[in-house]
Amino acid sequence: TITENVFLPFVFSKKSRKVRNTVVLPIVYSFKNEQRKRFTIFPFFSKGSTADSSKSYTAVTPFFWHFHNKKFDRNILFPLVWNKTRRLPHDTIKTTRVLPFYWSYRSKDRTDRVLFPLVFTLKNNERRHVSVLPVFAFTKRKDSTGWFAATPFFWHSKNKTDQRNVFFPLFWNHTHNGKHDTIHSTKILQFVFIKRSKYENKTIVAPIFFSVSNQQRKNVTFFPFFT
Repeated sequence: TITENVFLPFVFSKKSRKVRNTVVLPIVYSFKNEQRKRFTIFPFFSKGSTADSSKSYTAVTPFFWHFHNKKFDRNILFPLVWNKTRRLPHDTIKTTRVLPFYWSYRSKDRTDRVLFPLVFTLKNNERRHVSVLPVFAFTKRKDSTGWFAATPFFWHSKNKTDQRNVFFPLFWNHTHNGKHDTIHSTKILQFVFIKRSKYENKTIVAPIFFSVSNQQRKNVTFFPFFT
């Protein structure tokens, strides 16, 4: 049974077991059948979907839009928030932007966030990095190497052969792991210098104390009293 109604010039409707359509010109549009349905209040609101909900959308013009299908979801809160979720065979990727300051990216192997211009974070299978400008930053890699900075006072860095620590302006420390020796050196202000290795030991407290010891010689001086 099909029922059609027309109230000229504004209202049109059609109803049956499979179809239900209504139009109230120029504002309301409603359509529904076995494959999809859609409802619109022009120009402010519209919503639609397939019968199995595999595809859908919602729009509150001009502020909000939502879109959905099997491959992605997208949300927009205009003009500030833009969000998208992508569904891949082996991963789900989510991106979000909150203009003009925030951006994020997330997947199975990677997470990035930016709160511009202060905070930057990055994380993946190889390294992790965090910066809070201008006072703090660190990076740590999968092999445990990396660096750390609390500007302007403290810096730490480490790689496969060298490790450095600086507490500015008082203290400098360096460790070098060579193939045949490990060398430690420390400097405190401009007065104290200490070096330790398998082949040489050196201690200087300027201008009073000087001590050098290696395979060739050994010398100790307390200036000006003893040497």
